[in-house]
Amino acid sequence: MPTPRDSETRQEWMKRCIPVLIDEGNEQDQAVAICANIWKNRNKMYSVKSNYRLKDIDGTVISAYVSVFNNIDTDGDMVMPGAFKKTIAERGPGASRVRIKHLWMHDPYNVIGVPEEMSEDNEGLLVRSRFGKDQFSQDKLQQHIDGLIDEFSIGYQVIQSEKVDGDAPYQKLMEIKLWEYSSVTWGANSLTRMIEGKSNIKDQLEVINERMNKLTSALRKLSLIHI
Repeated sequence: MPTPRDSETRQEWMKRCIPVLIDEGNEQDQAVAICANIWKNRNKMYSVKSNYRLKDIDGTVISAYVSVFNNIDTDGDMVMPGAFKKTIAERGPGASRVRIKHLWMHDPYNVIGVPEEMSEDNEGLLVRSRFGKDQFSQDKLQQHIDGLIDEFSIGYQVIQSEKVDGDAPYQKLMEIKLWEYSSVTWGANSLTRMIEGKSNIKDQLEVINERMNKLTSALRKLSLIHI
């Protein structure tokens, strides 16, 4: 997703930003709100980037590379190994307070999970993300299980970068402050596809049984009212 340019007005930014977020699967009102929020905080250089690989799904936890290293993306950026090291220590699962969240479509009002584990390896930033138990989060997990959603994007702030000149200049992102990672319909830079997805059948059966019990109880109450 683009970031606000120094020379553009708010109107020009909104006109450029909203279609991109709609293309990623957001509703019109969500896209407007997100773009407006990015403009409001533009001096903090909040950006989003799609550069990922969904690795596995196990029960209510997914494993995914939400950012991949050493790849020049469509924004002309290359995330470097070590870029997330500090932010993981300060804001990740091992911190005194976990500030990094798993969002739906970059919407801060729709938190669907939290990172259980987060680490860098040779490939990129690997996250084990546990989904919430609420119905909305579970529905989004099911979309991952069904293969309807298998792409990710990160929301971050650039702390340190290096420009590389040449015929195709690009920017190395040396240090990033990570705010969130999101499940999205279409990422801006899809590198690979989902490798494997599986669900915890026992947990799913328990949910189904619980719903059936609630439905049966409701029908019984309704029957008593009619009597």
